[in-house]
Amino acid sequence: MVNDFSDGLAAVFSYEENSDNLKYGYIDKTGKLVIPMQFIKAYWDDSEGIIDFNNGIAVVNDKEGRTFCIDKKGSETQCPDGIGVTDNQLDDETDDLEEGTLDEKSADAPQFVAITDYIALKPNENWTWDKVAALPNVQEWLEKTPVKNEYEPEDPNYSINARLNETSSMSAYGNKSRPNIITLGSSQGVMDDSSLGGIYELNDFFNQKDLTRIPSNCDVDSGFVQKFYKWEKKGFQPLYIYDAEMSGNSGSDREFGIAKNLEEFFKPVYEHVNLELQSIDNNNDDVICTFK
Repeated sequence: MVNDFSDGLAAVFSYEENSDNLKYGYIDKTGKLVIPMQFIKAYWDDSEGIIDFNNGIAVVNDKEGRTFCIDKKGSETQCPDGIGVTDNQLDDETDDLEEGTLDEKSADAPQFVAITDYIALKPNENWTWDKVAALPNVQEWLEKTPVKNEYEPEDPNYSINARLNETSSMSAYGNKSRPNIITLGSSQGVMDDSSLGGIYELNDFFNQKDLTRIPSNCDVDSGFVQKFYKWEKKGFQPLYIYDAEMSGNSGSDREFGIAKNLEEFFKPVYEHVNLELQSIDNNNDDVICTFK
């Protein structure tokens, strides 16, 4: 993962093995690593704009959790207005987690956030089958080349499918040219091994700061749960998400659908696609979904 460039440098991240942290350093615009991967941040830490360089200074954290400033050579330097040295950002955010002020994430969240970072679209960009088929952190591809539904010849959609881990999966649906919907799902039966990852939450796949709730007459919170969001990462085009969860005697399912607009999910062309999404209101009445 790479932040946007600022002052000619950009923070670049890698996951620290067996840890909830990211290591990071800085690259120049040629892609050369000019400041080594010697800094650490918690993966849930919203530090964009803080660790970026501004007027030749960036605020960083080391593996001891110390917060300080560096110059563009990576050397420690005095912080403007005393920022950094007296603060311990990592410790502060750990305290926030213990107090429940930040949403908890699963141990698998880093691999899932890497997936959604990958499928985020730059302005004027579309998904391609080749791009989605190069998705990172896939455990097993079930269909890597787009195929039609052999059991329902009337279904015009093409799709590819992958297993992300024991309980989670990815599917993409679209026409022959490109995918237009991507779904990320997880499911677990009541008799499944409790050591499995289980059902994953919205913030396991998306950074909360990038999400805005979109109210709808199709918001549902009784038995079947359904909500809608705008997902907008800095420097990327806005995408839209449905979050649908179904629990029953046999187990639970959770699915996040991603598209360029909310209306895409409800197009008749997808009537044969097994989306968890439903056009119902909180009284379980069939409705046409609208959004505010």
